Amino acid sequence: MRLFISYGEPDRAFAEAAERALTTLGLDVFLFSRSPSTGKKLYRIMHDEVTQADFVLLICSAASLKRAGVRNEIEEALQEEARRGGETVLVPLTLDDHVYRKWKPSYAGHAAAVKARTIGDFRNIGPRSVKFSQKMLLLKDELAKISPRSENRRSSIKVERVWYRVDIRDDDGKNAKITYTQKFYALSEKMKTIEVPGITGTGMIKFLRCSMDGMVVFENEGGNRRMIVYPKTLMPRNKALELVAEFEAIDAYTEREEAASVSATDDVEFIEIAVSLPAGRAATKASLIRIYADERTVLPGRYRFGSGRSLRARIPKPVPQATYLLAWQC
Repeated sequence: MRLFISYGEPDRAFAEAAERALTTLGLDVFLFSRSPSTGKKLYRIMHDEVTQADFVLLICSAASLKRAGVRNEIEEALQEEARRGGETVLVPLTLDDHVYRKWKPSYAGHAAAVKARTIGDFRNIGPRSVKFSQKMLLLKDELAKISPRSENRRSSIKVERVWYRVDIRDDDGKNAKITYTQKFYALSEKMKTIEVPGITGTGMIKFLRCSMDGMVVFENEGGNRRMIVYPKTLMPRNKALELVAEFEAIDAYTEREEAASVSATDDVEFIEIAVSLPAGRAATKASLIRIYADERTVLPGRYRFGSGRSLRARIPKPVPQATYLLAWQC
């Protein structure tokens, strides 16, 4: 994957740190300060590099966004999106609040185009911090998913089973343990990430531990929780593997009506959801619901209701991209 970093001179240190981090992760990154082309016109360099890049990373700050060169690169990236039939090319990363509150470029269409997409948040994150490295890993992962040119879009994992278990420990539902277990096969020796999507719960969810050695990033922003594991070693191909992740849920199951949910990926073959309840919070009613394409469907006969304290649902061959909720009332 090839990247072009657009930045103003005051943000050069951040841009160079990003270039080093992404290059270390195996990406091909163009940065003006590190890629001189003596005698070639600057506009021609910019045009050629943006055209060849999969993505243009736009460093957004009060200092950079007022630079004429950055404005020209925004325009070139938007034109490249049009040439590619609407593919995403421009990816903004912000270092301060300027892009949200005070940015009013001479051409209002630039601001509208940038604000219409998800902006990577690097506010108050130093280039030498652990969080900076984690965010760069996440950025690489997200770019791989949306890049039509990237080989990483092809599935490198086959998920055979997913078990999602919620153990509510007290009668007021304030303390619970969530265990996510995934049995899978690596289809490629180059598999580099394993994602655990949709860790649900209305309260605070805290990551506790993971059974697999490697770097773990738990993303918990805006209610969108997921965990990404970067294994320490390459996964053996076509061998049954298992990942177990544990989380602590605080104030997550305090209402009289609650639910535990799992989202089905394209490749999962079987999902099981289990909930255990304390005596003082036994369920009086339960149901299994599938949400797909904004439609809610109750699935009768797909769950077991054990005396109100043990709920279990089994979903063979789940619909890809559907969300399944095991809901109950106390």
